[in-house]
Amino acid sequence: MDWLLVPVTQLIDFITNGIYDFTIESFQFLMLKITLFTIDTVIFFISLAWDLMKVILNQVGITNALSSAWSYLDSGMLSTLTFFGIPDLINIITTAFLTKFLFKFIPFIGK
Repeated sequence: MDWLLVPVTQLIDFITNGIYDFTIESFQFLMLKITLFTIDTVIFFISLAWDLMKVILNQVGITNALSSAWSYLDSGMLSTLTFFGIPDLINIITTAFLTKFLFKFIPFIGK
């Protein structure tokens, strides 16, 4: 009669504890996969936005316009602005503005 009691107790144990444990582990696995997918998607869209920004900067010609504007300045003013890092500042601000603009089109980032 013991051979009949063992499967019944195992079935009752699975119903009382096993289903709960299986459900918890399944949801943990699902949440892990969703999180990894979200991170991979965001990384993909950030690299896509960076590539688009480089193309926009080259096609619009902002860098060429800035270079020609710098060439019109006299040498004293140019050396002073270069000493304070104004060309780098303009480059950083322009890049940040375009990056912020492109991030608006990325899901999960640009709200």
